[in-house]
Amino acid sequence: MTIPTIIDSDADLRSRIRFLSGIQSEEISDNDLDIAISIAIEWFTEQTGLTYSTSTSDAAYDNAVMYYTC
Repeated sequence: MTIPTIIDSDADLRSRIRFLSGIQSEEISDNDLDIAISIAIEWFTEQTGLTYSTSTSDAAYDNAVMYYTC
């Protein structure tokens, strides 16, 4: 698995979350992982008042969403 250094897509975000958490694709499907990511994004938006997007966020926002997804 190649771990992206810059997140610019949902697939990159999933790859980094799988790497950090140790979750393999056989253990949780992309659809189920996307639900967890959506929950983390909702939390991020509620806490910060900012809108999260993988195409426009910076590393700190990506890391917050990854952390709360794990």
